[in-house]
Amino acid sequence: MIKVVNLKAWVALLVAAIAATMVMALVDGTKPAKAGAFPGKNGHIAFDSTRGGTNNFEIYSMNPDGSLQTNLSHSVGNISASYSANGKKIAFSSARDGNNEIYSMNANGTLQTRLTTNPASDQFPSYSPNGKKIAFQSERDNNYEIYIMNANGTGAKRLTTDPAEDINPAWSPDGKKIVFVSARLDGDQIWVMNADGTHQRRLTSSGQNFVPSWSPSGKKIVFSSSRDLNYEIYSMNSDGTHQTNLTNNSAYDRNPCYSPSGKQIAFQSLRDGNSEIYRMTSSGDQQTNITNNPAYDDRPNWQPLH
Repeated sequence: MIKVVNLKAWVALLVAAIAATMVMALVDGTKPAKAGAFPGKNGHIAFDSTRGGTNNFEIYSMNPDGSLQTNLSHSVGNISASYSANGKKIAFSSARDGNNEIYSMNANGTLQTRLTTNPASDQFPSYSPNGKKIAFQSERDNNYEIYIMNANGTGAKRLTTDPAEDINPAWSPDGKKIVFVSARLDGDQIWVMNADGTHQRRLTSSGQNFVPSWSPSGKKIVFSSSRDLNYEIYSMNSDGTHQTNLTNNSAYDRNPCYSPSGKQIAFQSLRDGNSEIYRMTSSGDQQTNITNNPAYDDRPNWQPLH
């Protein structure tokens, strides 16, 4: 049985927006998460999809225009792909062994390797810019906290120790900071800390906020927020100032990530009555569906090329 994150009010909103059959498809049961973008040329977009079966997420990749959609994982319960800064590796979480663990694979899906072997749930990895570390969330202390480890899975170290859950880490492009979501204080707000866990400080203060993702310059963070009673995509400066709504429609828009060029944002939307991957400019213009599949497509992450 897969352990789940405390869903709080997010589940209530999700149930109101998605048919019961689609809720059952969310077998991982967790809050969304996505890492930041590393600079480079725009490569493939990795994403989660249930197109192989309603009770199983797989990791797929596609061209930025939505063409050449390809299954990379070919296993059970694979979510939250995160490209390395050189675009050659993908870290992801998988329940293929009966428990959520962190895995890595080559960008083409080969050499899938288990990195964590803990009875607790380890999820949502994010590579450091130099590729030597991975940040992730773990429930190994009976509460979700942010950890880092070596890229081969050794040397795990806990960074957060708050009794509220800390989830969704994303490493900044310069390697100096990690942005994350914490339920401490006002609940489900976006926080940032130094990469060693020091100087933890809050960036948002209203609504429920998830999926923080750095721009490749490190100057912006894009995220999803329920502050307007509907999940929309927002951007802000990396210090939390100038929080700006980029999408504005009655359906949920979530899980944003910048392109490596910084000019585009990929995100998940339910605006067509089904979860699909969309793309728009970094200012919110030209919002375009790029998956158009009856399955549940979610959590995009953009590959940098050099």
